[in-house]
Parts: sequence; structure tokens; C-alpha cells
Amino acid sequence: VGVLQVVGGVAIAFIGLSLMGTLKTRLLQACGSALGFALQGGRLHRLGRLSSGVAFAAYCAGCCGPLLYPLFLFAAASGSLIVGTAIAAGFALAMAIPIGILGSLGHRALALVRPVVDNYDTISRAAGVALLAFGVLLALNRPLISFIDATHRLLGR
Repeated sequence: VGVLQVVGGVAIAFIGLSLMGTLKTRLLQACGSALGFALQGGRLHRLGRLSSGVAFAAYCAGCCGPLLYPLFLFAAASGSLIVGTAIAAGFALAMAIPIGILGSLGHRALALVRPVVDNYDTISRAAGVALLAFGVLLALNRPLISFIDATHRLLGR
């Protein structure tokens, strides 16, 4: 469990650094361009709702996959089937509900997401900072507690 937590934390921190633009990697570049491509080209509404959803899922699998690996490591590190299931279900709902709402709106959704696309860099950097902080805390939680306990034992407290 300790190793999974550290590996998951490092992976989350890596994704955070990538989103912040600190690491130049192609890992998450597709995330910002899928919706922008659909908006600029106007192709999303021409595909229809079902085929747009399938295209979105196929396109984003390469981007969301790396985001899911640390999530699943975190869920596994929880050591509880219920907590792990709740984490996975929470992520699924957090992704599905907004996408479902936007999908049901059809072409009207484009106007709603335009501010997100226009401010993608700022949103990406803010999310990166949050993921970096969470990843570092997750990775260092147990080692840091062990270090503090060892220091207290050495100092006789």
C-alpha cells in the first residue's frame, strides 16, 4: 500500500507539472485541442450527439488514460474496496455529468464552453498546481510521517 501511494503521488505530481507547462511533454496536449478543434471547425454539431460522444471518447482515451492511472493507484492504495469504488465512481460521475449535460444541449453547448476554451491555459495551470500539491502530499505522506517519528525517537520525545 505504501509503494502504491508513493507511485500514485509521483504520477499525479508529474501530470501536475505537465499541466503547468513546467515539463514539456506531449502527454496531455490532446486535452486542450479536442474541444478547441471541435469549436473552431464547427464539426461537433455536424456529427450528431451519439457520434460526437463516440468521437470524444476515442479522442480523449489517449489523454485521460494517463490521468486515470494515478487515480486507480490511489484507489488501490486506499486498501478498501468501498473507498476504491467510491473514488472510481466519483471520477466517473465528475466526468459523465458535465459531458452528459453538454451533450444533451447539442449545438447550444458550444457557447457555454467557449470561455473554458478561451481560458484553457489559465485553467490548465491552476489544475496543474493543485495536482502537483496533491501528488507531493500523497507521495510524501507516509515517508514524512516516518521521518518525523524517527526524529522524535532520536530526540527522546
